[in-house]
Amino acid sequence: MKSIWIMLMVCLCAQAGFTQRPDNSAQVAEMKKLAAFIGEWKGEGWMEYRPGQRSEFKGKETILPKLSATVIHIEGIHTSNIKGQDVVVHDALGIISFDPNMKQYRFRSYLATGISQDNELKIVSNNKFEWGFGDEKRGHFQFTIDLSEPGKWVETGMKSADGVTWQKFFEMTLQKQK
Repeated sequence: MKSIWIMLMVCLCAQAGFTQRPDNSAQVAEMKKLAAFIGEWKGEGWMEYRPGQRSEFKGKETILPKLSATVIHIEGIHTSNIKGQDVVVHDALGIISFDPNMKQYRFRSYLATGISQDNELKIVSNNKFEWGFGDEKRGHFQFTIDLSEPGKWVETGMKSADGVTWQKFFEMTLQKQK
């Protein structure tokens, strides 16, 4: 009988803990600033692995709010026509969140190659965002997404060996499908 009472008390305490949800209103409010991302996007772009050697691709990005709108889930897949066949050249997953303690957006990305990164995502202006990564060994990379024209996503990527002189190596233009 004593063990039944203990189990009952544990269940009641656990249920009471679940009824009080943490206040996520600050995170939800900050994530609303990224609402222009939400939707399905398709388009084209190019990447330059070596100067003068561009590779064109078709891209699709699917962006959804998740976890009570506290994160944005991004799936991106890009294909290139290689010898008459569409081949996946970029397969990525991203999660954007707002860290209320650091007071900044975090952009966590995962590639099918096994590479993952955690970077700060900055709001440059209304519907314009940027993030970057790198070091002296690998070089520096900076990406900018411009959603200021409704229904249009323009993304550019810049690279630099020294962090001073920059060269565009990536450009993508997508149209919102839904």
